[in-house]
Amino acid sequence: MDIFCLDLLKEKSVLLMPSTNYDYGDRHFRIGFGRKNMPEALRMLEQYIKEKYNDLI
Repeated sequence: MDIFCLDLLKEKSVLLMPSTNYDYGDRHFRIGFGRKNMPEALRMLEQYIKEKYNDLI
């Protein structure tokens, strides 16, 4: 999950916190809600997943 979050930050400038930062395993991430640009960030996350993992969807 750390690699996923770092790559997303590098590729789309979207920051997710990997669960390893919170001693909660390595299969989760945290999303910070409440920002004005949240819809845009979620669209960018969706775009990233489609670009990188479309064959798994």
